[in-house]
Amino acid sequence: MLMKNHFKTILLSLLILTVVVTVQTQAYEKRDPREYFFSDTFGDLNEELELAKEQGKQGLLLFFEFDGCPFCHLMLTHVLNEKNVQQWYQQHFLSLAIDIHGDVEITDFDGTVAASKNYANKINIQSTPTIIFFDLNGTEIYRKVGSMKNPDDFLLLGEYVKNHYYKKMSFKYFLKNLPPQFLKKSG
Repeated sequence: MLMKNHFKTILLSLLILTVVVTVQTQAYEKRDPREYFFSDTFGDLNEELELAKEQGKQGLLLFFEFDGCPFCHLMLTHVLNEKNVQQWYQQHFLSLAIDIHGDVEITDFDGTVAASKNYANKINIQSTPTIIFFDLNGTEIYRKVGSMKNPDDFLLLGEYVKNHYYKKMSFKYFLKNLPPQFLKKSG
C-alpha cells in the first residue's frame, strides 16, 4: 500500500512538472521576429496607417535598424522574438522594420518618396535601434532611442504608449512608479 501511494505521488509530481515546463516553454516561446513581429510593408506609411485603422490598432511602430547593429541584434534575439511580445504588439500596433542604410523606397506621411536611409536621416535617426510610435493620424507620439534589454520592459513600453502615459510622465518615471495594474502579481 505504501509503495502504491509513493508511486502515485511520483506520477503526480511528474505530471505537475510536465505542465509547469510546458507552460513556461509556451510563455517564452521563441519565434522569428521578421515573420511574427514585423508586418510586410510596401513602404507607403499612409497605406500602413489605413491598414492599422482597419485592423483596430492604435498606430504604427517603426523599428529603425541596420544589419551590423549589435543592439538591434540584441532586441531581435532577446525581446522581439518572444511569442507573448509578438502577440501583444500585433494586437495593438502595426510594426515595421526600416533599415537606416537601405535603399528601399519609403513614402512618408506627407507623400515624399525617399530611400529608407534618406527617410531615416529626414526624421533625425541618430542611433539604432530607434523605435518610434505614430498615432493613427501619422503624428509621432513617442520615440525610444536605444535597445530594450528584456521583454517585460518592452511590454511596459507598449502599455506606456497605448495608455497615453507619455502625455503625463517620462518612461523612466513610469517604470519607477508603475500603476498598480502593471505590477506583477506575486504568488
